[in-house]
Amino acid sequence: MSATMTEKTQTLAVDEQPSFTPTKVFFINSSSGDFSDELHVLDLTSNVTLSPCSSTSPIPDSLRDEVERAASEQKNDRSAWSFELTRGTFSSTMEFHDASAGGAVAAELDMPVLKHYSVWKVRFPEGSPHSSHDVEVRPVSIWKKQETFVKDSVPYLWDMSMGGKGGVLYKTVEFEKRVPVAQFVAKNWFKNCCVLVLDDRQLDAVVALSTCVAVLNRDI
Repeated sequence: MSATMTEKTQTLAVDEQPSFTPTKVFFINSSSGDFSDELHVLDLTSNVTLSPCSSTSPIPDSLRDEVERAASEQKNDRSAWSFELTRGTFSSTMEFHDASAGGAVAAELDMPVLKHYSVWKVRFPEGSPHSSHDVEVRPVSIWKKQETFVKDSVPYLWDMSMGGKGGVLYKTVEFEKRVPVAQFVAKNWFKNCCVLVLDDRQLDAVVALSTCVAVLNRDI
């Protein structure tokens, strides 16, 4: 993405009605103290009540509590995992395995040496149903808690500037405005779990999850 495109994506006006209705709810759980080793992802959409979310405020505590209760009952049940992310010892690549496809690799995340500041690359296998091209997640600057990427020529922006360990994903619409399509929150006192809500009519779930993992590994 060019510097001009990055700056334009950052400064676009947010939709006058900055809310969205998620179609998917995911719980991301790490087996370690961060999000760069082994991750398990639960799709808890059928276990919770979905309602509109606002990009101007964090995910409601009531929804987060509902998701975490459902996750506590299933997170140790391997058959309930929708996705699993693994990274070999001394490897800089995280493999994104899709349980619905027999554990096939749906994407690979290339983790940079300076994972807090450099570009993360999400690679997809040939013929992938999730993306026809690789995706690069780039920081807007080292001073801003914002990340950009492009999917099918459409710019997206992860904004983590609202405070706490949370963020909102915006999609550029008609090259004129940004609308929210996803949101995440991770507990301040418990780094290794995260709730992600997504409108998957606006962005593929694997792309959203992969880029979310990248921004979770930033110093947010």
